[in-house]
Amino acid sequence: MLLLGLSAASARAQVQDAQSAQAAAASSRRLELDAELGLSVRGDASSSLTVVSPVIGARYRLSDRFGIGLDWGFVVANEAPASDASLTAFAPGNPALSGDWWLSHAGPDRWQLSASIVPPAAWLPDSVEQKGMVRAAYAYAGAARGLWNAWWWGPEQIAAALGARWDHSLSAQVRGGAEAGLAMSVPFAYQVHNRVLSFMQLAPFIELHDKQFVAGARMQAVAMTSASDMLQLSVVPYAGLDADRWSLLFRAVINLDGPLGFIGNGLGAWGALVCAQGQL
Repeated sequence: MLLLGLSAASARAQVQDAQSAQAAAASSRRLELDAELGLSVRGDASSSLTVVSPVIGARYRLSDRFGIGLDWGFVVANEAPASDASLTAFAPGNPALSGDWWLSHAGPDRWQLSASIVPPAAWLPDSVEQKGMVRAAYAYAGAARGLWNAWWWGPEQIAAALGARWDHSLSAQVRGGAEAGLAMSVPFAYQVHNRVLSFMQLAPFIELHDKQFVAGARMQAVAMTSASDMLQLSVVPYAGLDADRWSLLFRAVINLDGPLGFIGNGLGAWGALVCAQGQL
């Protein structure tokens, strides 16, 4: 029994040493670039709407503990009526300027905190026809992500957010954890002037690693004060490749309940995401 205990302790120590070495190597890389491509489609007998929503991001480590980042999304929408010419619209989302703080990046547990300010770059056009299409494009860009970070896609509003992420290595092949966030936004539209909108989001996850292959799932819950149905639930299975300096993941976003999901009176909205990341 003593030998078994010593062997198990030695194995755990080796895993922790390997994780610490990987974390130290990752923290020494100053620049991280990532991109995400989202897709959501709505269709009925009269028309179809296809929304592509890319997000580009960059993070730079100022030190071992602190860093800064930028994430900025855009929407490209195409509406094809059954009996008329199709329309296309392009619009920017709201950029998120963030500061990051790594409390711990070694051992089995890793903690990261972030704070961001989101200036109002998403605005609706004056044209009535274009305004409705761009508003729908923002809504479906958010739906493609289960309303995660919904304030990135809120037109004519400024927001501030706090975020946290916890990773726990259960073994060399299994990792779990959770992401969480709080945000408040203030719209500029006169109909809701001076009304503060609030968001809370939580996403526990579990994933398996086998060499460079990774597969996992996360359960998302997003609560907001800006809708009659205040809670959106979604499940996000994903799989891809996760190497030392880069990763490529494919995610499917399945909205479960209202207002977006397939259960009850939801819109039946879904999303497909391709996520790429590289470190320099």
